[in-house]
Amino acid sequence: MRKKNKNNSPVKPTWLSRSKKLGITYREAVVLVFLTLMSTASEVLGVAIFLPIFQFIRMDGDLEALAADTNIWNYVINAFGYLNIEISLILLLSLSFVFFLTRQILTYLRLLYSATVKQRLVQKQRNYVFNHYMKANTSYHDSIHVGNLLNIIQTEVDRAVAGIMTPLELLVYSIMCLGYLVMLSTLSLQMTLLSVLVFLIVSLIPRVWIKRSKSTGRKLVKANTLMSEFLVGRLRSPRLVRLSGTENAEKHEFYRLTLTQRKHNVLSVILKTKTETVMEPIIIGLSLVLLYFSHTVLHLQLEVIGLYLVIAMRLMPIVT
Repeated sequence: MRKKNKNNSPVKPTWLSRSKKLGITYREAVVLVFLTLMSTASEVLGVAIFLPIFQFIRMDGDLEALAADTNIWNYVINAFGYLNIEISLILLLSLSFVFFLTRQILTYLRLLYSATVKQRLVQKQRNYVFNHYMKANTSYHDSIHVGNLLNIIQTEVDRAVAGIMTPLELLVYSIMCLGYLVMLSTLSLQMTLLSVLVFLIVSLIPRVWIKRSKSTGRKLVKANTLMSEFLVGRLRSPRLVRLSGTENAEKHEFYRLTLTQRKHNVLSVILKTKTETVMEPIIIGLSLVLLYFSHTVLHLQLEVIGLYLVIAMRLMPIVT
């Protein structure tokens, strides 16, 4: 029974209560967030080290000139000096590769762990629905369509689990965005503020298609349910259909259902393709604008501009 507040009205369950009821444990959520933090930190360090690499090449390895040119090299020189390690281009490139390799390993572990958790929840919910159906009384069995139940177990349970894990995935992406933004701010605060404004504008563009995708998704669910009900009813009694002489009518109905499924699936692909096709030239165009602004107005160094654009391009798919 749903809890009630002081006004005796039902209290809307929170994501934590729904996810806990569904079977997500706090340990699993913490592990996913931890793997995200570590992979993001590894990638940020792997990208960040390109700045001293470019500067090292530009100054031809002159550490005194590098220390005088930028404050970041004072920290780099002191850190390597404390470890008694000689700074070289090979060393910097190797460190960058190690950071990216670590990031890929941690990302693989995060995706694998997330898929394992999701499939465990799907299995648990399918077992839950089936067990309760078997325990239900005869009147309930008579009232529910078998095709509808089949669609719920086979398709909708998987979507429900994906929906309950969406806030956790948003948290993961938020952590990644925060890591990138911190790094961008260290490169240029003015450029970062401008980029945030650009990201917000760009993220508003596909909103119309996203809303239509939700409506199309609901229609597709209904089409799949109707198809399941039709198949269960007809495949269980082909002789009855043949004896009643309604083969042509059944064929036309089946063709109509498959046509409906095809239309909704194609529309879903069209909406997704529109987003991907339109966003890429917009992102490239805005990147060129940022390149012009950073060079003519802020007078940033070439290596800073290049690194900034690399990070911005990696951040854009996450934001949109």
